[in-house]
Amino acid sequence: MLDEGTKPNIFTYTSLINGLCHNDRLSEAVTLFKHMIWEGLTPDRILYTSLIDCYCKRSNMEAALEIFREMEKGGLSADAFVYTCLIGGFSKVLAMDGAQWLMEEMINKGLTLTVVTYTDMIVGYFKTGDEKKAHMMYNSMLQAGITPDDKLSSILGFGNDGDSFQDSLEDKDIS
Repeated sequence: MLDEGTKPNIFTYTSLINGLCHNDRLSEAVTLFKHMIWEGLTPDRILYTSLIDCYCKRSNMEAALEIFREMEKGGLSADAFVYTCLIGGFSKVLAMDGAQWLMEEMINKGLTLTVVTYTDMIVGYFKTGDEKKAHMMYNSMLQAGITPDDKLSSILGFGNDGDSFQDSLEDKDIS
C-alpha cells in the first residue's frame, strides 16, 4: 500500500490492529496504534474496543482502563460490548468490586446487560467464593428475562438435571 503511495486510513488501521489483537500480537498492535495517531488519524470506538478487549484477555486491567479513559476523553462513549469486556477482565482477575462498579455504571448509562455480562459476574463471584452474590446475580439475570447460555448452564451444572443449581442453593440456604 505504502509502496503505491496510498496512505492507510482509519479502516485499514482498525483491520490491521484488530487482526494483531486477535493473534495475540499486542505489542505490534500498540505500536501500529501509536503510529496511526502520529499520522494524525483519530481512533474510533471499534479500534479502542479491540485494544481494550486484548488487554482484558491478557488480564492487564490497568492498561485496559487507560484505553477506556482515553476513548471517553476523545468523546466516544462506551457501548455494552466495551463494558462487558472490562467486566469480564475484572472478573477474570477476581477484582469483583471493579466488575460490580462497571456493571452499575453500565446500568446507569442505560446500557443493557447481556448473558455474557451476567455470566462473567456469576463466574467471578463463584471463583471468589461468594456464592450468595453469584445467586443474586443469577436471579437478576432471570428477572431481566435473560436465559443462561450453554456456557453458564454448564458452569451451573444444568444439563441432565436442570434443577441442580437451584437445589444446591436451597441446600445451602442461599435462595
